[in-house]
Amino acid sequence: MRRWVFGALLLGLSCAEPIPRGPSPDEPAVQIVALSAPAAWLAARIGGDLVEVRTLPPVGEDPRRWRPSPLAIDELRQSDQIVLAGAGLEAWVATASLPLSRTVDLSRGIDLIRLDGPTHRHGEGPAHSHAGPAPYTWLEPKTLGAHAERLHAALRELRPTRASELDAELASLQGELEPIARRLAALGASEPTLVSTHPTFVYLFRGAGLDVPHAHLPARGEQTAVEVSRTASLLLDAAEGASRPILVWDEPFGDVESLPTPLRTVAAEGQAPRRVLHVALDPLSVGTERYDLLMGLHQNISALERAMAEAKASP
Repeated sequence: MRRWVFGALLLGLSCAEPIPRGPSPDEPAVQIVALSAPAAWLAARIGGDLVEVRTLPPVGEDPRRWRPSPLAIDELRQSDQIVLAGAGLEAWVATASLPLSRTVDLSRGIDLIRLDGPTHRHGEGPAHSHAGPAPYTWLEPKTLGAHAERLHAALRELRPTRASELDAELASLQGELEPIARRLAALGASEPTLVSTHPTFVYLFRGAGLDVPHAHLPARGEQTAVEVSRTASLLLDAAEGASRPILVWDEPFGDVESLPTPLRTVAAEGQAPRRVLHVALDPLSVGTERYDLLMGLHQNISALERAMAEAKASP
């Protein structure tokens, strides 16, 4: 009799329908409005079929400069959840009244880097300062993993019956972040001589265990004599190392030969002049048609790896 019961149970299990994925009629998809491309990517990755994500800044719009229209504000109010990267990236949020119970600020509880910075302007843009918490937190794999955990917890609360699916997505993403973190740590172990034109990549460099000095030099617009001189001084200090100094830009800088001479060649005391190497990394803050945060992280690290190899090969 026991064998018959056990066999009947197996038959029942084999005939049972698979566990459904995605929203059911009784449990519709969570409507998420994300306020930046990184937040949208993460919401879609962790939520999977359980969520529908809309990004308010249009493709190509910088979330630090974008401001919502009245229509966009209405969209926010109708969503189940609002997700933002935080740390000052979506600056307009500071003066907006968002429903706190439905807002997930991914920067909450994160070990944020605090910046000091003079007031300056890029070209004809408004005067501003970088003082305060540094945004671009997702560029550090460990911090991106913490963002994923925070969003996972929020979605788990909204859809407790789908906890196993959300757990699986979180575990999958954490697994993909591990090799990225290892590659980044390996960069720091090689002790490169880096200088950054902006504080954009402080989290990326922290993930590599590097303390990289930065200036406030724009890749486009007016490059003032003060900032060129400041950057050249940092390059000169970096040139005291064994390899060529590398200047990291946060957007394409154009033709190297068109850059001011102090940014192209440095000559430390007692050494022959050295050509500065230039590399542009992507902050991954602006959405594109094929935005992929993990692929972007890999591409940034690959660009740094190539620059470091060249710096060592031709001092």
